[in-house]
Amino acid sequence: MLYSKKKMNMKRSITLFLFLSVAMFSFSQQDPQYSLNSFNNATINPGYAGSNEMICAKLLHRSQWMGFDNAPNTNVINVNAALEPGGIKSGVGLTIMQDKLGFESNVLIKAAYAYRMELGDGMLGIGLGLGLINKSIDGDWNSPSSLETGGNVFLDQSIPHMDSRMTFDLDFGGYYLTKDYYVGLSTTHLNKSTLKVDDKQSIFNARHYYVSGGYHYQLPNPLLLFSPSLLVKTDGATTQFNVNALITYNNKISGGVAYSVGDAISPMIIARIGEIQAGLSYDIGLSDIAKYNNGSFEFFLGYCFTITKDTRQGKYKSVRFLN
Repeated sequence: MLYSKKKMNMKRSITLFLFLSVAMFSFSQQDPQYSLNSFNNATINPGYAGSNEMICAKLLHRSQWMGFDNAPNTNVINVNAALEPGGIKSGVGLTIMQDKLGFESNVLIKAAYAYRMELGDGMLGIGLGLGLINKSIDGDWNSPSSLETGGNVFLDQSIPHMDSRMTFDLDFGGYYLTKDYYVGLSTTHLNKSTLKVDDKQSIFNARHYYVSGGYHYQLPNPLLLFSPSLLVKTDGATTQFNVNALITYNNKISGGVAYSVGDAISPMIIARIGEIQAGLSYDIGLSDIAKYNNGSFEFFLGYCFTITKDTRQGKYKSVRFLN
């Protein structure tokens, strides 16, 4: 029994090592995966800043492929607010993200500005995100050659090692919001910055493109609202499709499911108390790697408020869009 358990643990470790190695070198610049995408637009689109006409703060955590050592883990803090300096409708935002994948660690700090204008029945925000990405690659690597000789594992050219490196990062996006729907177009890592690993190897931050949209259908029961949404993400080499569908009761609690094509189906629930929102989801994997992990967990907590005594609601403010 002990031998079988060790054999199983070794199999899991080898599987994870191979997968993360492929992910690191083939898709290492792929932005983090999320299930609660319709509540995370501020992270991927600087044009979203200020769209709620309030000051909004959000904390998000994702643990992916639980049960694996060094599995992907993401934490995001985002704050954004609407401003009118000199009578110019604007939005500002700040995003801090920590993302870990195996022995790769990334920290991003980014500020966003959006110029906002009325357009048709809604408000359009055109935004720019400026910030820094810090990346490092290190860990307890093992290779057959180094174990046999007792030498330095990093002499093996197939095993990467990079001390902390920092580079400038740039995002751009547009976000259009009306009472009943929203549409977003954005790109991250617009400048495709490069980080040098050593004299022979470099890593570049691949440009990513996002298309997002959501709609709200009032059902015959006035207490029920149906909200489907779509996110398409691509880096030019791979494309991910994610669909969210929620039913909200009395503007207080929502339940639904997210589907990431070919990857996972994710039940989710969101609760609202005043201007506070909390939501969670659990991914049930559909790909082959799902056999070797315990699923993925995602949670967010958000709060929006105003600091003026003006009690008038913004024209486009709606708890439907506290995302």
